[in-house]
Amino acid sequence: MEESSILLAFTQVSVAFVGFASIVATFRFKDEFSINKNDANDLQLIVNSGLMGTFFSILPFVFWSFGFKDSSVWALCSGIMSINYLCFIYYLSRKVRISKFRRNKSKILVSIYFIIGILILILNCLNAFNIVFLREFGPFFLSLIYPLCMVGYMFTRLLFLPIWRNLKKQQS
Repeated sequence: MEESSILLAFTQVSVAFVGFASIVATFRFKDEFSINKNDANDLQLIVNSGLMGTFFSILPFVFWSFGFKDSSVWALCSGIMSINYLCFIYYLSRKVRISKFRRNKSKILVSIYFIIGILILILNCLNAFNIVFLREFGPFFLSLIYPLCMVGYMFTRLLFLPIWRNLKKQQS
């Protein structure tokens, strides 16, 4: 499969996640009287990451339309993606306080998310500067897939969290 086909498929999946999450959230929040901060954060993560993924999956086409070679496209995209990851990691580190999590499992999970994000940031920097990676598609693609996996996880939480809350109420 060519890179352009992969990027277009990725764009469609990202837009689908954002659209379905918005529809689910609209109906869910209309029916429920109490919405907590975690629900709003989950939805915000889905929409922001999904739309950013869509933007970054279209970005190579912009550079190709100006006649850039593949190696230059992947270097530019990796460089811009590195800036995006750096800003996002900074934003989340200011917003998310690990000390506020009650369960150790949550603390470990969030720490793993940050570590993976930092590793992807490093991979994209190496790709942008032609170190180790030779301005390839792989590191850029990995930086698209990771947020998509998080969006998928948050989407399933958005779908199943009300079910688990109702089961917990019924059992108590």
